[in-house]
Amino acid sequence: MKPLFFVLCCGLVFFGCQRDLSGPSVIVNDVQITLSEESFIIYNGTESELRFFLVEQGSLALVTWAPYCLPKGLIIPPKNSVTVEFEAIYGYKKDCLVVFHWWPCYQVDGKLQPGDIQSTVLSTIPE
Repeated sequence: MKPLFFVLCCGLVFFGCQRDLSGPSVIVNDVQITLSEESFIIYNGTESELRFFLVEQGSLALVTWAPYCLPKGLIIPPKNSVTVEFEAIYGYKKDCLVVFHWWPCYQVDGKLQPGDIQSTVLSTIPE
């Protein structure tokens, strides 16, 4: 009986450790957002540098914002990822919904101008 119990315990530990501990992912137009325990991991699978803005859904109506193309700020290089801690999200509350906006910037008459803004709603609650 003890050897069987030992084998079962070893199997449980082995298969439990093989699990992918990252949360669910959302993929929209080559941008992948993965939920982790206390953050979102955002992967830019596009060929363009992307700017982005995250805000708690209930706070969105209270915020006046516009896309920007400054050389600094919330930027994801092409084929790279960034991690955004929940606490860094504007208006974040535990177990909330977050609106993730992103856009590329293009040269127009020698100046960087924002392209089309895309967005998706994300949950901070693990499934």
